[in-house]
Amino acid sequence: TLASSAESFQMKHQWRDDFTVTSNDTSKSRIKPEFQEDPMFKRPISYNHTAVHIPTDIYEG
Repeated sequence: TLASSAESFQMKHQWRDDFTVTSNDTSKSRIKPEFQEDPMFKRPISYNHTAVHIPTDIYEG
């Protein structure tokens, strides 16, 4: 299921605390996603910065 896959992916994730942001200008320190027009959704989509939200009221896992 989607929930099981998301949980498995999260458990394999290696968290890193060893990065630093050197700029004091927040507009330069943010990662800006690159959007591409997606033919299925007919809107700009970022394939590198995407999330799936599963509402807790429908999650039965």
